[in-house]
Amino acid sequence: MKAVVLAFGLVSLLFAQDDLNSWQINSSTDSLTLVSVENRDTNTVFSLKNTGQKPIAGFSIALGRAPAGRDATFDIQEVIDCFDRESECVAPGATYSMAFPTRNVDALSDKIFRISAAVFDDGTGEGSPVGLNFISSMRLGSMIETERILSLLADPTGAKERIGGLPQSVEEALASLDGVVLPGISMTDVMARFTDVHNQIGRQGFIVGIQRPLERALGEVNRPEPVVSDLQHSYQALSTAHKDFCGKTLNCGLLP
Repeated sequence: MKAVVLAFGLVSLLFAQDDLNSWQINSSTDSLTLVSVENRDTNTVFSLKNTGQKPIAGFSIALGRAPAGRDATFDIQEVIDCFDRESECVAPGATYSMAFPTRNVDALSDKIFRISAAVFDDGTGEGSPVGLNFISSMRLGSMIETERILSLLADPTGAKERIGGLPQSVEEALASLDGVVLPGISMTDVMARFTDVHNQIGRQGFIVGIQRPLERALGEVNRPEPVVSDLQHSYQALSTAHKDFCGKTLNCGLLP
């Protein structure tokens, strides 16, 4: 059985077609570039290479063309962030591959591949303000929500009820953060930043960041026999990593 699987994989690779030359590449960073586009079975695989000197810890891409007057909206958008998953970073000289269903790629209005931002492991970044704003806001939401959940896990009794459900708005998420402290971050500034309705990209990134650790915690506490102590240890490790990151970066790596 193993030999058959390997043979099938070899056939797939042999018939993969490199379609790179048919794509227009627009990049707002010199540290990440598209190096191949391969049509494999039902998926189209895009491979990007880190051509810079720093490990890339997060990046955003968009495919297709934005409708007139709406520069932040594309047919396909993806944000990759390994902030809490170090093994997924793109080291200098390494490549990162991402696949999309070929039917979706073929339906694009234009074959345009845009790399809008790259964030490095030292908290700095380069690219469009929109891309950088989304990633840094998402990270901030994740760090703050991790602290909130960790404080509620200190007493496992009733942890599920205290954690609550997924917020339906940025305002609801912000209201739940009363009393949360993250060293190096002014919660007054956080409130001002994300109550600003003109900061739509930041608000979107922030709510995504809030939801990630919250969904994981809810998945555990909603199990028939939740192991709250394991969840607490995991979030303690994340909290320690976040605080270490904030201690080594300017303003916790929150880019303008």
